[in-house]
Amino acid sequence: MPMMEISATKLIADLNSGDYKQYESELQELEITAMNDAQFESILSLFFEKKLSLKIKNINASFSNLKKVPEGIENLTELQELSVRHTALETLPETLWNCRKLTCLNFEHNFLKSLGEGIGQCLHLKEIYVMDNKLEDFPYTLGACDALEKLFFEKNPLLPTAPKSIDGLKARWQGLQSAYLIRAKAIVEFFRDSHQIPDDLLKIIINYAGCDVAFTPIPELLEKNLQKPLQALFEVHKRTPEFSKTTTNHSFKAAI
Repeated sequence: MPMMEISATKLIADLNSGDYKQYESELQELEITAMNDAQFESILSLFFEKKLSLKIKNINASFSNLKKVPEGIENLTELQELSVRHTALETLPETLWNCRKLTCLNFEHNFLKSLGEGIGQCLHLKEIYVMDNKLEDFPYTLGACDALEKLFFEKNPLLPTAPKSIDGLKARWQGLQSAYLIRAKAIVEFFRDSHQIPDDLLKIIINYAGCDVAFTPIPELLEKNLQKPLQALFEVHKRTPEFSKTTTNHSFKAAI
């Protein structure tokens, strides 16, 4: 299906009036032109309001006046490709990584300093284009994206020691993940021996430390002190059903 090109102003007007229904079937592949941050936010909100979020699979918002990808992008749960090239993009919301079906990202020629640790949750990513940005490093979790085949990052002068290949990136991730799990188990033993943590929360941490998960906090946290990595583990697990059944915020705070 060819990509449908439409200006942000017209798309918003059509969504508000209902005129979009004449081309509703073409909304899967959208090239939105002349769009600013407020318009992008309005469009995402209207997609959700009109129950169109599940239709969108490809968005091209390149050569627009954008500084950010707005909150609300996570509602496009079927989104596979996102292209925001040659704009003034400075940040990416962590909610973007809730679009778990993403296969291709193109943020060429922007001002991004970071991609965000949450990218490691998008296990279907095959292609990433971040040439000509201000990247300072790659998130360690990017190595968890086993499907990754193409990663282009030329013209990022602030990028220090980028891996020379995708295999190198994945190898670095696996090594750091192993180191993290070893340290996590050491933390469990410390709290078990010192009796400073409730048994219910200790059980969660033991289960976590023994799991080979795709998305974990970065290992450097573990080298600073014991409270910060424990907080990181807590932040991960408080979002799971198991956590709400076994412990409370109060018991965690009492533990540290």
